[in-house]
Amino acid sequence: MNIKTRTKSAILFIVLAAGLSAFAQKAENPATVWCDYHSAQFVKGGVEFPSGVCHDVYTHTYYQNRRMLTHKMTVRCP
Repeated sequence: MNIKTRTKSAILFIVLAAGLSAFAQKAENPATVWCDYHSAQFVKGGVEFPSGVCHDVYTHTYYQNRRMLTHKMTVRCP
């Protein structure tokens, strides 16, 4: 490999690495969200695709009328 090919390969590698790292740093929904209604933390627990659109699923459990219930919330993926 000559010096020009090596230089071009190094530049291409740096550009691709920078592009991938910028893609990886895309904002995400937080891992936990506060529920004012139950004074509890929602915890991110999965992903759903209603109507083909990505939504992060948050849940927390709470006690009401001698039963443990689950409160579920979805937030659209960024």
